[in-house]
Amino acid sequence: MPVLGRDDAYPRNVTGTPLTLDDIDELEFEAARTGDYVAVAERLEWLADTAGDVGDDAVSRAELLMRAGAQWQLANRPERAAEQYRRALDDGGRTAVDPRAYLADALFDLSREGEARRLIAQIRAEGPTDPELHNFLAETLEAQRDLEGAHEWATAGLELVRGPGQAPWGLLDSLLRARYRVRREMRLPEDEHDLMLDAMLDEEDRQARPGDGDRAV
Repeated sequence: MPVLGRDDAYPRNVTGTPLTLDDIDELEFEAARTGDYVAVAERLEWLADTAGDVGDDAVSRAELLMRAGAQWQLANRPERAAEQYRRALDDGGRTAVDPRAYLADALFDLSREGEARRLIAQIRAEGPTDPELHNFLAETLEAQRDLEGAHEWATAGLELVRGPGQAPWGLLDSLLRARYRVRREMRLPEDEHDLMLDAMLDEEDRQARPGDGDRAV
């Protein structure tokens, strides 16, 4: 875990440089290992309260608040999560994904479906072009058993990336899998995107198999 110290303007790690996403990822890995999501959420909140946007590689205050909110959700504290997402939204700093999407997810957890759906409708009306956002909302709506909504967001996300090489493999894989799960539940026939997933999985299997001269271990 990185050693974090207080600075007048922003948090630094043990090397004396501004915190990066790698530092925050390490904190989150520690939370996943120990299950102590509350401790990491509180630390991320503290970092957000001491942070400023410093250079392109530094983590913004808004992103720290988003990460804190995610840890609160993992701790089954959606009310604290929603609070941090609202703070991130009010801050207006750069974040990996639109804070409204994460806030909508927390509002669903709080049984405030009307508010959550209004936020999602607001995002949709703006014509978002971030496939990560589409993937997140597809999975959020899938969890709410809104299969049509999940299918719509996953399909739109795939239209943004348009095939292998246009997005990180993990994101493309996640969008294809989410859409496939939903289509199965909707009893829809296979289409070109499902066939793309089949091809990707076949290629994974082919690469995982040892060659003719190799011995499986």
